[in-house]
Amino acid sequence: MVPERTPRKLTLDGLMWRHRLRRALWWLVGLGLVSGLLLAVYLVKLPGESRQTTGVVIGLMGTPTDEGHRLYLRVALDSGEEVKARVRNETPVIHGRRAVLSETDSRFGNRRSYRFLGYEPASP
Repeated sequence: MVPERTPRKLTLDGLMWRHRLRRALWWLVGLGLVSGLLLAVYLVKLPGESRQTTGVVIGLMGTPTDEGHRLYLRVALDSGEEVKARVRNETPVIHGRRAVLSETDSRFGNRRSYRFLGYEPASP
């Protein structure tokens, strides 16, 4: 015959220990979630494969920021796609001239970014 187990009496110390354990577990879960979110944001922003491409400059556009304007060249790529490429403020804009761009894919998703590298040398 097996003796019957009696329910354990919960003392104040036991209740406090359980409460602290639960609170510590929730903090660990929260810390894990925040760490995972930060890691995901970091991985999404990592640049992927980069290559050079060319196109014809068709215009200039800017977006206002608190510090001034962020300028972009509008470029028609050889594939027919129109893109915007980040350009420095002191770069001269020559409409109709062929530009060399750096095209960078994002590691995750189908996002591409373009950066202006310079103009192709004019043919004689």
